Amino acid sequence: MLETLVAVAIISVVLAMAVLNYSSILPNYKANSAMDQLLYQLRSARERAIAHRREVQVQFVEQTN
Repeated sequence: MLETLVAVAIISVVLAMAVLNYSSILPNYKANSAMDQLLYQLRSARERAIAHRREVQVQFVEQTN
Protein backbone atom coordinates (compact mmCIF):
# COMPACT_ATOMS: atom_id res chain seq x y z
CA MET A 1 0.00 0.00 0.00
CA LEU A 2 2.78 2.43 0.89
CA GLU A 3 4.64 1.61 -2.32
CA THR A 4 1.56 2.46 -4.38
CA LEU A 5 1.15 5.77 -2.56
CA VAL A 6 4.80 6.66 -3.18
CA ALA A 7 4.52 5.72 -6.85
CA VAL A 8 1.39 7.88 -7.27
CA ALA A 9 3.12 10.79 -5.54
CA ILE A 10 6.17 10.52 -7.81
CA ILE A 11 3.99 10.33 -10.93
CA SER A 12 2.02 13.38 -9.75
CA VAL A 13 5.19 15.41 -9.24
CA VAL A 14 6.52 14.44 -12.68
CA LEU A 15 3.19 15.33 -14.33
CA ALA A 16 3.08 18.69 -12.54
CA MET A 17 6.59 19.50 -13.77
CA ALA A 18 5.63 18.53 -17.31
CA VAL A 19 2.54 20.76 -17.26
CA LEU A 20 4.56 23.72 -15.96
CA ASN A 21 7.21 23.25 -18.65
CA TYR A 22 4.58 22.96 -21.41
CA SER A 23 3.78 26.67 -21.14
CA SER A 24 7.39 27.54 -22.00
CA ILE A 25 7.66 24.96 -24.78
CA LEU A 26 4.72 26.22 -26.85
CA PRO A 27 6.17 29.69 -27.69
CA ASN A 28 9.48 28.06 -28.64
CA TYR A 29 7.65 25.64 -30.93
CA LYS A 30 5.82 28.51 -32.63
CA ALA A 31 9.05 30.47 -33.07
CA ASN A 32 10.83 27.44 -34.53
CA SER A 33 7.95 26.84 -36.90
CA ALA A 34 8.04 30.46 -38.08
CA MET A 35 11.81 30.25 -38.60
CA ASP A 36 11.42 27.06 -40.65
CA GLN A 37 8.83 28.76 -42.86
CA LEU A 38 11.09 31.78 -43.34
CA LEU A 39 14.07 29.62 -44.30
CA TYR A 40 11.93 27.65 -46.75
CA GLN A 41 10.74 30.85 -48.44
CA LEU A 42 14.27 32.28 -48.67
CA ARG A 43 15.63 29.04 -50.14
CA SER A 44 12.78 28.95 -52.66
CA ALA A 45 13.47 32.54 -53.70
CA ARG A 46 17.17 31.78 -54.11
CA GLU A 47 16.47 28.69 -56.22
CA ARG A 48 14.02 30.64 -58.38
CA ALA A 49 16.59 33.40 -58.90
CA ILE A 50 19.25 30.90 -59.91
CA ALA A 51 16.92 28.94 -62.18
CA HIS A 52 15.69 32.02 -64.05
CA ARG A 53 18.92 34.01 -63.76
CA ARG A 54 17.00 36.95 -62.40
CA GLU A 55 16.94 39.02 -59.27
CA VAL A 56 14.23 38.00 -56.83
CA GLN A 57 12.95 40.30 -54.12
CA VAL A 58 11.72 39.03 -50.78
CA GLN A 59 9.38 41.27 -48.82
CA PHE A 60 8.56 40.94 -45.16
CA VAL A 61 5.00 41.95 -44.37
CA GLU A 62 3.89 42.35 -40.78
CA GLN A 63 0.79 40.40 -39.91
CA THR A 64 -1.53 41.51 -37.16
CA ASN A 65 -3.63 38.88 -35.41
